[in-house]
Amino acid sequence: VNVNRTKRSTNQIDSLYFPLGLPADEEVDHATLRLILLPTVGDDEVEVEVYRIADRTPVESRIFSIGDGPRWIELDVTDPVVSWHEEEEEDTENLGLELRILSKSSGDFSKVSWAQPVLNVFSTAGSIRRKRGAPDHLMSLHRGRKTECRGDNKKCCRHEMTVIFKDLKGFEFIIQPKDFDAGYCKGRCPPRYNPAHHHALLQSLIWKEDRRKAPRPCCAPSKLAELEILYFDENDASKLKVSTWKNMRVLECACS
Repeated sequence: VNVNRTKRSTNQIDSLYFPLGLPADEEVDHATLRLILLPTVGDDEVEVEVYRIADRTPVESRIFSIGDGPRWIELDVTDPVVSWHEEEEEDTENLGLELRILSKSSGDFSKVSWAQPVLNVFSTAGSIRRKRGAPDHLMSLHRGRKTECRGDNKKCCRHEMTVIFKDLKGFEFIIQPKDFDAGYCKGRCPPRYNPAHHHALLQSLIWKEDRRKAPRPCCAPSKLAELEILYFDENDASKLKVSTWKNMRVLECACS
């Protein structure tokens, strides 16, 4: 870790830089910043704030009690580490983290010092059995499509979207279904993530190398399903008709 300490007026700003070296096919599950707070006279409680240097985005803010001896603390820095690893946008380049320690009693910058910063990154390795000689990035096509969004997933996945026909102008004639889950696709498409086809994979790699040559792939439906519609015959209101409308329900999403 590289540590830089700068002063702005009377305020002390500390910046931390942790180079990442994760394999491209690994996914970051969780990341924490651990460091030791060293007590000082006059501060019983401090607020520790962490910012992402690239865009000054707040990452984490927590209040800690200061005892008589050194204390290990832990802060959640998953979001910036994920963005660094995926290189999603230009403003998410890994420029490090900014650390501020404020006194809860005065509201000013605290004189509490710290030591031994450690970045812990928990990741999931790709579990693909690769054929001898097959390029790793090509095998990512065989992982299967990501479907339903789960938890706080921000990558490309399928979201629910309920359609109620009677609320849509021009669709009041439909008897059944009264509503259905049409779904939609939304989320980030970092390089190599769930490409819909080989072209999308190549486009994502070119975008990673030079963003002027190609746009980043977008999250879009990769598998759609039909929907049966029951409605009154327009020529004879006493009769019912059934029609099959194609590509009405999103089943799976991918980056393309």
